[in-house]
Amino acid sequence: MIDDVSNLAFRAFLKRRGACKKGLNWLGKRSFVQAWEKCKNTGRMLWLVEQLFHPPHTENQCSFCALFEKSPAAVRRAVPTAKMVVALQRAQRCICP
Repeated sequence: MIDDVSNLAFRAFLKRRGACKKGLNWLGKRSFVQAWEKCKNTGRMLWLVEQLFHPPHTENQCSFCALFEKSPAAVRRAVPTAKMVVALQRAQRCICP
């Protein structure tokens, strides 16, 4: 079973990271796992992956950038939900007092 992150905690994390209003509206009441598994926007998914895992880069240096041309399912295969949950929980511990 995958631990989840509540909507409130996930929303707070996204706001601190500068998520767009459209993405926050799409989130609605979804938890982190629900959002990750339902998202069909690869741009949003990869933005989140970058927030959690990846240092700044140029497009030609990043293997994740190639996923922009693929489907949300390809992004989920590259970065499984469980790995995303762990990364988000770690990021929250580093950011939240």
